[in-house]
Amino acid sequence: MISPLTFCLAFAIGMFLTPFCRDVCVRMGFLDLPDGRRKLHSCPVPRFGGVPLVIAFLVSVGSSVLVSRAGALDGPLALAAKLLPGLIVVFALGVWDDARGVRPYLKLGVEIVAGAAVYLAGIQITHLGAFTLPAPLGFTLTVTWLVLCANAFNLIDGSDGVAAGAGVCAVLPVILHGYSRNNFDVGVLMMCLAGALLAFLVFNFNPATIYLGDAGSLSVGFLIGCGWILSARTATDGFGMISAAIALSFPLLDLSLAIARRYLRGVPIFHPDRGHIHHRLLDRGFTPRQVAYVVWAVCAVAALLSAVSGLRHPAMPLIGSIATAAAVVCGIRLLRYPEFTTVARVVFGGLRSHISKRLAISHFIEELATGQSPLECVGIIRLHAAQFGFSEVHWNSEADYVRRPDADAPACSVELRLSGGGRVLLNRNPFGDVSASFSMAFVDAIAEHLPPTLAKSAHQASPWSISGPLRATDANV
Repeated sequence: MISPLTFCLAFAIGMFLTPFCRDVCVRMGFLDLPDGRRKLHSCPVPRFGGVPLVIAFLVSVGSSVLVSRAGALDGPLALAAKLLPGLIVVFALGVWDDARGVRPYLKLGVEIVAGAAVYLAGIQITHLGAFTLPAPLGFTLTVTWLVLCANAFNLIDGSDGVAAGAGVCAVLPVILHGYSRNNFDVGVLMMCLAGALLAFLVFNFNPATIYLGDAGSLSVGFLIGCGWILSARTATDGFGMISAAIALSFPLLDLSLAIARRYLRGVPIFHPDRGHIHHRLLDRGFTPRQVAYVVWAVCAVAALLSAVSGLRHPAMPLIGSIATAAAVVCGIRLLRYPEFTTVARVVFGGLRSHISKRLAISHFIEELATGQSPLECVGIIRLHAAQFGFSEVHWNSEADYVRRPDADAPACSVELRLSGGGRVLLNRNPFGDVSASFSMAFVDAIAEHLPPTLAKSAHQASPWSISGPLRATDANV
């Protein structure tokens, strides 16, 4: 009975404190002002919603000691005591950021300190799959995980009800995993957080009358990250953190896309923009309520996959991971980010072009090797010259070879000297779209792979000469 009681208490405290905090913020002027770009709400909205949420969570957790184990400092209260130092640091950071603003690198440094405090208190990632981690790696992964979770929820808190609803969905599989593995203490902690989040969501749903602010979003992400670490430690199958990553796939995906997007654009990764998933949905005509419904549905599916991956069957983590990866790929394609569309076009299009050019060179070399006379070789060269950017191919013996006057010469011509005294002149199309590197690869192939009886004389320093501005400045073929 302890979990329903603490859940109801957290919900009741949140329902009482949230409107009270909202009114205080309005009187004191602690408001989030619209800017017409990233913040599209029509009027100023109080932004200290994290204060009543954290208070509701802590009070409900503290009350659990009154109904369990005769008031001993153990169970949920003992776990809360371990995460309390880190939570205080993150919460204070968020409050200061909401009130005065904090520089990004200072903010990141304080978050690392909070993660280190939690690690030293005993909330640690000790296993990854079936492998036991050495202490330095465990420390690094623990701090990184908590920093990522905190900032992921901070970034998705940009539309009414999105972060709070996503938090509820991410908490549910932790509760399920906790109770299915007899880890009731973690279940109680997360039930308290779920109650506080649901109470806040009543006032945060569109049209929102109060926002989480950094104090709320950072604290929620930090607490959920801690909850998943505690739940994963009791996983006998060794795949607890896989379930955690699946459950938090939406906020972590938004964070990853933001970092990649800003890197590709050449802007600092801490520079705010209007390219988050909720922004993309708003730009495509969704209303704020519809955005919240879509995000909640996605997070609910992620929670279901997380629960499936936590079942005691060796194939379940693999099934959950594959399904999540497929959903992530489909989601990125549907969002149509121009940065990633361009990267995919360059990577896959460039690879296909590179392979086709290599195959064209190889095919030409094979045919050139079959030439038995200068005339046959020139015929093969003429047959392939157009695809390599050359519009004309001329062959003359040494006796009747006459060079074109410079005034009539094309933008570029390449002259190859054969061992028998003949010469081949290739005129490159100056208006073609074939790269210079591809054209030069064709010339090199002629010079290097002519049949031995037609190859250049041993005393010649170069098999060809160039007139005009041809330069192989593009990427190599």
